[in-house]
Amino acid sequence: MAGISLSMDAALWRVDQSALCQSILPRMRQRMEMFAARADTVWEGVEAHLAAQPLVSSLPADGLHALHAEVARLQRGADTLVVLGTGGASLGAQALCACAPNPSAVLFLDNCDAYSMYRVLGRCNLARTAWVIISKSGETVETLAASLALMAHYAQAAPDVELAERVVVITSAGVRPLRALAEQQRWPMLEHPAQLGGRFSVFSVVGLLPLAFSGVDVSALAMQMRAEWNAMLTRKDPALFEAACV
Repeated sequence: MAGISLSMDAALWRVDQSALCQSILPRMRQRMEMFAARADTVWEGVEAHLAAQPLVSSLPADGLHALHAEVARLQRGADTLVVLGTGGASLGAQALCACAPNPSAVLFLDNCDAYSMYRVLGRCNLARTAWVIISKSGETVETLAASLALMAHYAQAAPDVELAERVVVITSAGVRPLRALAEQQRWPMLEHPAQLGGRFSVFSVVGLLPLAFSGVDVSALAMQMRAEWNAMLTRKDPALFEAACV
């Protein structure tokens, strides 16, 4: 009976799928033809929208200056940088640093479970390690928990090492738990771009600070990134146009 039921369900799906395609595809095709007939007008709208996106313009010259100053400060007392963050606060930097000349200079702690914490903390020379703590919302539970565990570990394992000298926090402006903790502990802070969601922050200070620590010229990268973005818009990439049509 189960086999018959599955067979009947499959047959019904074929009928429904056919009806679905017949009812939707002509309308979609008509919309595509209408958009294509107005290609220049449609593209102008797409180009204006994309050109206004902060994805590649969220790190102006003063932001790069602050980034380099923090990296220089951290490198004076550290050979290794550990990024405390999860999701978009970590994944973009992981992808960038994997391509860096010295990828081992940056470690990532994106999980606050005891094993992950022990594995990373256990391999670090606490006197020669720097830490960047990242959360756009400043409320990410995993990041806050990892920060508290980091403080406790230093207090127990390296009480003579000043943690504040080797930490920088990246979070948004406003009243936020992570910002309050940073102010209490006298940790320096950099602003997370307010207009960027974490998953789109790879080319901001979030992704570029760890990359700069690993030895990459992020100023040159930012310049090249903007040039490529503008070139993509200028050549009217057909993939973008097709996406706009849909």
